[in-house]
Amino acid sequence: MILISSKASKLLIPNLAEKISTEFEEEIEAFTWMNKLHPMSNSEYSFATLIDWIDNSFKSKFEQSLNMEFNGNKKRVAATLKTIDNIVTERLKELKTV
Repeated sequence: MILISSKASKLLIPNLAEKISTEFEEEIEAFTWMNKLHPMSNSEYSFATLIDWIDNSFKSKFEQSLNMEFNGNKKRVAATLKTIDNIVTERLKELKTV
């Protein structure tokens, strides 16, 4: 939604919506919310690491912020958290193979 609706992206790639998978679009949206609610350059989490997500120190704060932003819409909060969980899981798999 966010990437596809960008005016600049439409000008650069007119048929962008056809080229982006739903999963990738969800990942971009989740990351956009995370960066909006907890900007990586000026928050107590200047860079949220995988361990911060896994040990719940960042994840719980992000969940609280999402609950406020989404007016307690538990389904939307859970979907956004699941998307980030999936990204973290995939990143950990990549690290194990290195």
